[in-house]
Amino acid sequence: MRRGRGVPREHAELRDEILEQGTIFSEYPPGSLPLPHRFPERNRIVSGLSRGVIVAEAPERSGALITARLALEQGRDVMVVPGTLVCAHGRKQPPAAGGGDPGLLVADVHGVLGCPPLLPSAESRVGCFPFSRELHVGEIAQAVSVPVQELLPCLMEMELANLVEKRPGTTIRS
Repeated sequence: MRRGRGVPREHAELRDEILEQGTIFSEYPPGSLPLPHRFPERNRIVSGLSRGVIVAEAPERSGALITARLALEQGRDVMVVPGTLVCAHGRKQPPAAGGGDPGLLVADVHGVLGCPPLLPSAESRVGCFPFSRELHVGEIAQAVSVPVQELLPCLMEMELANLVEKRPGTTIRS
C-alpha cells in the first residue's frame, strides 16, 4: 500500500496499519498535508465520535483543551486528571471551557459515562493510587476501598519492586 503524502515518516507505518485494519476519518482528500490550522477540525471529529474525553497534562494552549471545549459544545462528557502524571506542565484544574469532572480511576470514568462498574483487582487499585505524601496503611485502604488484609500483600509487592517504602508506624511513602 502506498504511503500518503503529508503523513510524517514516523507515523506512516501506523497509518498503513489503520488503513488495512480500520478506518481513517477526514474532511480532506487523501494525501492532504497535516497543517496546524486543520488540527482543531480533526479534534472536532475525535470528540464527536467519542462518548467522553479525558484531559491529562494539558498545557494552557493545547489541542487537548480545544478537544475538551469542542466535546462540551457537543454535549459530551469531559473528565480531567488533576495534577500531573509525569510532565511538569500539566494542569491542576479542569479546562477553562468549564464542566470537566475529575477522573482519577477507571471507576470514575465508568461512573461519568454511566457504564456498569468494573471491579478491578486490589493490586490495580493500589498501583494507581497517587502516594503524594507519607500515608498510614489504613488511609490507603480507605482511599482505594481495599480491606487492610488484602492491601498489605499488595504493598509488600510494591515495596519489593521499590515502588513504595515502608516507614515506621505502618506508614507508606512513594
